[in-house]
Amino acid sequence: MISSGSEVMRKTLPLFFLILYFIPTAGMGQSTLPTAAVAPIAAIGEISSAQQQIIHTSLEALLSSDYKLISQEEYRRAEEIAFEQLDFDQCTEDQCVRLIQEVLQVERLFILQIIRDEDFTQLSLTLFRGGERIVRAETCEGCGTAQLNAKLGVLYAGIAGQPPPPPAAPEGTLRIAGWTPQHRLTIDGRSATPDRDGRLQLEPGEHRVVISRQGYRAKSTRTLIADGKTTRLSADLERIEPEPIVIEPPDDGLTAWRWQWGSALTVGLLAAAYGISEAQATEDANARQEEIIAEMEIAASQDEFDRLDGELQKEADAADTHQSNSDTGAILSVLLLGTALWIYNDSPRSSTAVLTTVPYLYAHNGAWRVGVALRW
Repeated sequence: MISSGSEVMRKTLPLFFLILYFIPTAGMGQSTLPTAAVAPIAAIGEISSAQQQIIHTSLEALLSSDYKLISQEEYRRAEEIAFEQLDFDQCTEDQCVRLIQEVLQVERLFILQIIRDEDFTQLSLTLFRGGERIVRAETCEGCGTAQLNAKLGVLYAGIAGQPPPPPAAPEGTLRIAGWTPQHRLTIDGRSATPDRDGRLQLEPGEHRVVISRQGYRAKSTRTLIADGKTTRLSADLERIEPEPIVIEPPDDGLTAWRWQWGSALTVGLLAAAYGISEAQATEDANARQEEIIAEMEIAASQDEFDRLDGELQKEADAADTHQSNSDTGAILSVLLLGTALWIYNDSPRSSTAVLTTVPYLYAHNGAWRVGVALRW
């Protein structure tokens, strides 16, 4: 019997101690944190929805260490109930908050408000606790999301009566007006990328800032950054104008007047050739007219006569056109060749000397003749 009792005790004793170990643990596992609610952020000014969400999540993470938080969905339902029970003129901040607390059965309600005016930002955290209203506020100039998150700890510590968290490393803000994605920024020899508004957090002190962009002249400056202050620079850069391409004539001893002479001579010869070809075309059209007139004299019918008469008219028109073109070519050739002669001689009688070219031409038996009279 003794042996049997000892055996039972040996087997049940570890189980007894195991039960004693877990019983207090199970009781301690139940949450004893007080319940609280967090209202959506009240934002005034240019604050993006993404930045609001980041800050709201940071606030919830900060409060969840001391409170069991009501979900945002439950808070919205309680808010709707409050708006339904109170008229618009009755729904003051204190009355609405008190009714929301009653619906949610919570004693504490936190409301965070963010107000931004250009670079200046104010954060205020309000705690409604029973009939008590506690407000703490912090301001910041040129702050980004990281700096605003750091301010939350200071606000909550002021409300909870806890010592504030250790101060963040000192930082200043560099604000570059006119910043675009096409710009490039270098800080102390290292590439840096500001946000879309051209803001960048830097350690206090002097920094070498280089702003550049393709097609523009880079701007380099030494900038002093102060803790908690905003230093402003401009991204306006001087455009680099492309150098004009200058094609210089070959240095073979030819002077400007010889270049002019060569141009006038070349174009004049081309005009002469054109006039001669048009004069030949005039002669061909006249010869064709004579052939048509001979065919009309022996026409066998009125229809054939009318057809030949139409062809005769076309050839007459063609002859007139070729003759006009021939005259134009002759006039241009005389003017240009006369100008080339004058440039080549390069010896005007006086500063008021006038070169008068009087061209005339005539065609006779296929011969094209040109006369030029020069008067000085």
